[in-house]
Amino acid sequence: PHHIQGGMLTPVTLCPLGDVQWAGDRHEVAFDHLQAHIARCLTLPNPLFIGLGDFTDFASPSNLDAIRGARLYDTARKVIDQKAEALTDECYEKILKPTKGKWLGLLSGHHYYEFSYGGNSDQHLCKLLDTTYFGEGAAGVGLRWKASGHTEWVKIYAHHGCGSSVFPYGPIGKLYRVAPNFLVDIMLMGHQTKRASANFDVMDFVFPTQGSPRLDHRTRHLVGTGGWGKGYVEGNEKATYVEQGMLPPVALGQPIIHIRPAWRRNAHGLTLWEPGITVEV
Repeated sequence: PHHIQGGMLTPVTLCPLGDVQWAGDRHEVAFDHLQAHIARCLTLPNPLFIGLGDFTDFASPSNLDAIRGARLYDTARKVIDQKAEALTDECYEKILKPTKGKWLGLLSGHHYYEFSYGGNSDQHLCKLLDTTYFGEGAAGVGLRWKASGHTEWVKIYAHHGCGSSVFPYGPIGKLYRVAPNFLVDIMLMGHQTKRASANFDVMDFVFPTQGSPRLDHRTRHLVGTGGWGKGYVEGNEKATYVEQGMLPPVALGQPIIHIRPAWRRNAHGLTLWEPGITVEV
């Protein structure tokens, strides 16, 4: 859990960040747009970043399997380790450094490197960013507002993602399948490089110890978190797999999620806390 300082009405800006796929060439990434996006996030109220994985593009799962099975000399593995670490350092220095200390945590995606001396490139990036490593798969994060004995939460489900889709709403379908299984407010998924957002309400019957029973509406926000690696790169002699496969260009950029808490009086005269979540895609 992450405690929000400043009172029950403190606004927070949730900034999903991932699928950068940095491989050392700024022309293969929407580099200037990414820099501008991070700069804007940092001007917004209480920005908190959450990592969706694939920050570097050094090795895919099949590449990792090939490296593990290769009969390499120790010196060869050392050179590969050094290059993977240097690439991660470069991603931090050239892109992510201004965000240090403003992270909830970071997931691994499909593209990372496992060092022969232990740990992986995403764990190394977490140390540079001073944040928590969430591991692979899904992570649950709680934002907590607490004051004068009153506590409220915004709960987040984050997953790097999987699968593919030709439709711009591809991540929404994946998230919607698991949405009934997680009692959260925000669900995030990367990987497909598609920016998309959809909401649906969950109904809750509330029987308080004081006051009348009531019916609460709790909105669940499903968000595809986009990315920054270009599908089409001008001037490259070798085409990307996106261009080779005649695939549509990816949706570059990432959403920003605004949490603006407020008090509301309901039909029973009760004063209720609402998170005021809106998604900017």
